[in-house]
Amino acid sequence: MRKHHYLLIKNLHSFSLPLVFNQFFNSLIALFLARITGHISINAIAITNMVDLLIFSLLGILGAGTLSFNIYSSQIKDSDKTAFNDFFRSVIELNLIIGFFSILFIWLSMPFILAYFFHLNGTLLLLGEKYTFIISFKLIFTMLIFAFSNQLKVYKKTKTIFLIGIFSSLFQVLIAYILTTHVFSGDSRVLGIALASTTTVCLTLICHIILIKKELIMLLHTTSTKKKFLFFKSIPLFIQELIEGTFLSLLITSLLSQSGTLLYSSYVLSKYLTELALTPMFMYCHGLIIFIGEKIAKKEQQDLLVLPRLALLIILALYLFLITITWLIQGDLFLFFSKDTNLIKLASLYFPLVILVEGSRPFYEVHKYSLQALGFESLTLKITALSVMTLSFLFIYLSLINALHFLTILILLGVFNLIVSGLFSYFYKKKLSLFI
Repeated sequence: MRKHHYLLIKNLHSFSLPLVFNQFFNSLIALFLARITGHISINAIAITNMVDLLIFSLLGILGAGTLSFNIYSSQIKDSDKTAFNDFFRSVIELNLIIGFFSILFIWLSMPFILAYFFHLNGTLLLLGEKYTFIISFKLIFTMLIFAFSNQLKVYKKTKTIFLIGIFSSLFQVLIAYILTTHVFSGDSRVLGIALASTTTVCLTLICHIILIKKELIMLLHTTSTKKKFLFFKSIPLFIQELIEGTFLSLLITSLLSQSGTLLYSSYVLSKYLTELALTPMFMYCHGLIIFIGEKIAKKEQQDLLVLPRLALLIILALYLFLITITWLIQGDLFLFFSKDTNLIKLASLYFPLVILVEGSRPFYEVHKYSLQALGFESLTLKITALSVMTLSFLFIYLSLINALHFLTILILLGVFNLIVSGLFSYFYKKKLSLFI
């Protein structure tokens, strides 16, 4: 039994670690790109942050739908090649349609958003619109990459994804440097950043196409019949992302910001470091979905029971390891983000609490992904929606009696993660009997 558990852990590592390294490398590249942008002007920083925030938010919501392909294709990839190809062609066509309409939405809405929400006008507004036009093509390219890379994930070719990521990121830094120093001038250099980013995503897409060209050729003889199925299965995932990634995040941000700019900024500073330590979490969760799908197909009940537990232990061990390193060099890291001594002192004071609260997230995410992997996306959404609603009412009640404070919010957030993870875990174990 111990040897078998070791094999499961080894398989999870083999799948997830290349994705983890790729994410760390991308974060490093993002710092270099931020430095290039920062050296252009304050206007450049403002424009890129505004537009990129909206683009990334949209991709986060729309990209969640591709998870349905992972959930259902992993269950039949070895037993029914025809059905797998049907799923693959369907997710490509679905993502193409979503990407196309997303670009139209961005083109039509972004001038209004930049002018009335971000209060840009004149030359700056025109520059923002040009930046948006160029960067918007990333939407359709990225939606296709989601489909192609998830096909690679289902077949556990994550090392390939890692190599593509390294090549593309280095290319982006090089092109961004050339365009901002030798092609564009003044604030227009921000368009060089946009061109470099969009060109890089296009190059990444081409690399994926070359790698899976045989599979894509096979799809020419495959009929797509699963678009409707994948779309409706994706709706709960879209809404789940909206509730977690938008509503709950905005709610917590709004409440914490009422504690004062300095206190809220200290939380943000501490969270930068914990987010870094939590980088492996989602990579292992994606691996968990693939392996649960395979075990469902093979009806291996014991592995289905133990996989979430092993994934959680791995993530917690990595979090503990990375956060320990972060703790030892926290002074230098805080100085990297800010030179404000008062802010750094306050961030250091609350850092232990933020570590504990963020440490509850792996419990939530692992058990959420596990339940979704069984095909119970709607049940997962119902649990999340009711729990978030309950938490919101609790916040309102505590606010009315003047008992809602900075520490209270953080502690309740940690308790929320643990309670909801317990509900996910309970229903996961309960629903397993349907697959045996």
